[in-house]
Amino acid sequence: MDSEEVKKHKEEKEKVKKLLGEYKQKVNKEMEKHVEELEKDEKLKEVLREIEEAQAKHPGEKRKASKSITEINEKHWDELYQGDIELSVEQAQYLLDTLGTIAHEIGHSLGFFHEQERYDRDSFVKFYADNIDPRNYNAFEKQTIETSDNYQVPYDLGSVMHYHAKACDVTMNCDNDGFQNPDTCTTCICPQGYIGAKCQEVDIGGYAPAGIANTCGGNILFATPNWQNINGQIGSSDFDSEIDYAYCHWQIFPDIGKTILIEVLGVGVVCGDGCIWGNTEIRTAANRGATGVRLCCRSDLGSSGKLTITATNGYALISLYSFSNIQRFHIRFRQY
Repeated sequence: MDSEEVKKHKEEKEKVKKLLGEYKQKVNKEMEKHVEELEKDEKLKEVLREIEEAQAKHPGEKRKASKSITEINEKHWDELYQGDIELSVEQAQYLLDTLGTIAHEIGHSLGFFHEQERYDRDSFVKFYADNIDPRNYNAFEKQTIETSDNYQVPYDLGSVMHYHAKACDVTMNCDNDGFQNPDTCTTCICPQGYIGAKCQEVDIGGYAPAGIANTCGGNILFATPNWQNINGQIGSSDFDSEIDYAYCHWQIFPDIGKTILIEVLGVGVVCGDGCIWGNTEIRTAANRGATGVRLCCRSDLGSSGKLTITATNGYALISLYSFSNIQRFHIRFRQY
C-alpha cells in the first residue's frame, strides 16, 4: 500500500477502535437496566454458561458485558458491527423459547451480523435471491471489508448466527394478514386480535396489566338472523398507564355469503380526541390488519345515538382497548 492508503487504513482502525469503545460503554449502560430481570431467566443463564465455558477453553481478549454476567471472546462470533450502533438489548429478551434463539438474539444485541452476511459468504454457500421474501432480504445482505471484520475466523456453517437452508423463503404463509417474522422466519407477526404461529387464532383471552382484572370476556360469536347483544368492559377507575394497556377481542362470523349488520348503541367511558385513552375498534375491511372504526365518545355515534356498520368480508372483529380508566361498549349484531 502507498503512504496515502496506509494513512487511510490507520484512520479506519482508529475509527473502529473508538466505535468499539463507545459500543462497550453502551452495552454496559443498557445491560445495567435489564440485568436483574435477565438473570432470572434459566434458559438465558444456560446460554451464558455455554459462552463462558467456550471462553475458558479458548482464552483471549475479553470484554465484559455488564456486572460480569458473561465475558465474550470476540473470536467466538462471526463479525463485529463497525458503524453507527443502535443498541437493542430487548432483542436478547425476544422469543426466549429455545437456547439457540436466545444465543442468536444475544449475538444481535452485542452487534453481530448474521453469518450469511459475511462478505466472503459466496465462497461457501449458494444464495438464491429469488427465493427470499423481499421483506426479509435485509437478513441476507452481504457486508463489506469496510463494514465488518471476520478476524480470520473461517466461515462457520454451524454458527448460531447462521440461518438454515430454507430460512426466510417465500413459502411461509400467514393467516389474517399477518406477515413473516424476519427474526425467526418460522412464525408470523400478527395484527392485533390474532395469535398463533401463523396468526390462525383469535386472541379471545385478552390482557390486563398487573392489578387490573381481566374480565372482559372476549369470544368467538356466530351471527344469526336474530339480534344478539354484546356488552364489553375493560380497565378500572384507578387504572392509568403510559406504557401498558388492557385489551379484549370479539370476532363475529356470519354464514357463508351473508352480511353482518352491527349497531353500536353505546361507548365510553373516557372520551378524548383521537381516542388516545382507549376505544372500541370495529374492523370489517378485507385487510384484517387495517385499522378499523375507533369510537370512544357518545358523539361518535351521531345525533341518533346509534352507529350502523355492515361487514361484507366474512367477519367483524370488535376490539376494546384502555390506557386509562374504563372503556365499555354496548353493541348488537345479526346477519342478513
